[in-house]
Amino acid sequence: RNQRQHKQMQVLGAQVRSLGDDLESARRESETDPLTRISNRKAFDEYLSRTVEIFQAFGHPMSMLVVDVDHFKTVNDSTGHVTGDEVLRHVANAVVKVFLRKNDFVSRLGGDEFAVILRETSAKDAHTLAERVLGRIRALHVPTSTEATISVTVSLAVAEIAADDDEKTWLDRADRCLYAAKEAGRDRVAGES
Repeated sequence: RNQRQHKQMQVLGAQVRSLGDDLESARRESETDPLTRISNRKAFDEYLSRTVEIFQAFGHPMSMLVVDVDHFKTVNDSTGHVTGDEVLRHVANAVVKVFLRKNDFVSRLGGDEFAVILRETSAKDAHTLAERVLGRIRALHVPTSTEATISVTVSLAVAEIAADDDEKTWLDRADRCLYAAKEAGRDRVAGES
């Protein structure tokens, strides 16, 4: 009888572990953008909230980058959505390759916008990293359905969290910097001075 109970406990334990693995896999999938395979907006919002809490507790510098593909609608209209999707995948991969630290968080905000949250990173250091992103993306040659390739550029914003920021105000400031980069001619980094 003890052996039978022990065996049942082992089987139940294995089932519980399997269900836990399935649950964790489903959670990860719900936070992953299906096209680019990086974190999605839901995951971004959660990470942003935790980052603001950490900043409020410890005061370490934190920076955010927002990346917007220049003239993306024109890419979609002239080369088709398949190529547009390929552009987004290539841009996501290029951005991810710049941010290799465990705490560097890269996500797709939606459409043709991406965001990076950098803990323990000043605006000056974030600006340097943003310039690296520009260089990587300028070097991209995305294949099209006609066997040609297209080049891509992006506009980037850098905003360091301020003492009175919450999630919304920090993201709003980054959006204003992104608008400034676009107004200044795109294919550049803009940040607060």
